[in-house]
Amino acid sequence: MIKDIDYGMLSLSTEELELLLGEGLLSDQIGSKPIRDKEKKEISQRWFYKKLDLMADILCNDHFVQTEILSKKVTDRNIILSTLVDALSSAFGMVPISVLAAMLIKYGLEKLCCEGER
Repeated sequence: MIKDIDYGMLSLSTEELELLLGEGLLSDQIGSKPIRDKEKKEISQRWFYKKLDLMADILCNDHFVQTEILSKKVTDRNIILSTLVDALSSAFGMVPISVLAAMLIKYGLEKLCCEGER
């Protein structure tokens, strides 16, 4: 289990999460002028939707996600967040992973794992 999971992300709105993800995606950018929040959110949204198929491949094929979370045996949002962080960390370590996991919970794992929904 990863120790640096920020469970506070679960209480944030989608807009707040998008802003945090955008800031994380842009954190290594060197630029002279600051980027507006609207642009950060747009960057975040584009990145998120572009990566949905990869996230679905990782999560929807994960045994614990399949047997415990999607089957509704596990409903504790902290456990779900921890599971998503663990599963996504190796592929998405360059972004704020707790933010990404919280965004996926808000997006809906059932929606993510249903082929025709994306």
